[in-house]
Amino acid sequence: MLILKLILLILFVFNFSTKQHHSGRKIYAVVLISGKLVVGVKNPISGLFISEDAGKTWEHRGWQNIKANSMAIEPDSKGKVIYLAAGNGVLKSTDSGKTWRIMTDWRITEVLKIIIHPEDKRKIFIATPYGVFKSIDAGWNWEEKNRGIRPEETGTTSSTFVSSILIDRKNPRRILIGTENGIYESLNEGEQWKELALIGIGIRTIVQSPHNPDVIFAGTEDNGIFRSNDGGRTWEKVNIGLKGLTIYTIAFDPTNSKIIYAGGYKTGVCRSNDEGKSWFCSEEGLNGFNSIHSIAVHPENPNFIVAGTIDGGVYISRDGGKTWKFSGLEGTLVWTVVIE
Repeated sequence: MLILKLILLILFVFNFSTKQHHSGRKIYAVVLISGKLVVGVKNPISGLFISEDAGKTWEHRGWQNIKANSMAIEPDSKGKVIYLAAGNGVLKSTDSGKTWRIMTDWRITEVLKIIIHPEDKRKIFIATPYGVFKSIDAGWNWEEKNRGIRPEETGTTSSTFVSSILIDRKNPRRILIGTENGIYESLNEGEQWKELALIGIGIRTIVQSPHNPDVIFAGTEDNGIFRSNDGGRTWEKVNIGLKGLTIYTIAFDPTNSKIIYAGGYKTGVCRSNDEGKSWFCSEEGLNGFNSIHSIAVHPENPNFIVAGTIDGGVYISRDGGKTWKFSGLEGTLVWTVVIE
């Protein structure tokens, strides 16, 4: 039997956008890396919680009252080096969340997404309501990278509201960002941007297939899911079977390229068995909490799936998303999940 070591990062967070379909506690992201489950939660009780018995009992660690939106773990650090995209900037821990240091200055006050470059852990990109910032020294210094993102609108309208970042595995110098006004592309690690696709559509998430780097999915606000088979140059809407059209999260089965999961506002957990062409959405066992803001699939056991709901906490499926069971942490907002 697979024994999971779970680490839960419970965060005190706030809404990052005024364009929402709901109020109260909200779940925004799930991050999955090799073997350790980390969950960030909106709750008056905050900090780092560790479970070594698949969530039955928890040990509290770390700093209280962290207002965070996203999380990244440095590769090969064994979970020691953690970055948080927070309301007061970027926070960094080098001891698995026991202590934290603020890595940004007054210019960066609301960070929505953070990602580490796969070929150089010193390079870090963050998404903010005012565009993109980049560090080349592991977060010590930051430079604004907004050239080409409609400079006349920077900082004044939603077109610079960057909510997601994707570094292309096929060409790591190529980066895609999702904004309130579509997808932008950079071919030189953020030095210059240009409009790429889905202009006029609010993008909530961009993800790349682990099986084929040419396959990219985008979850949108009110327009459902789009799929690209050519690295993001052309897109096709793939909404057959979806219960809702605002999509916050998309996750892939690591062992089967045909199976994909998605979740959003009042969608339940949706599964596709045909590479996104059609979807079946399940709410069985979710206790009415059918708005999903985060999904993670276990890297070795694809039937084990974790879903973070809006207002309802964490749910676990052991049958590939058919049925769900509440996993504990009642009344909390789960932020980030990592399975080790």
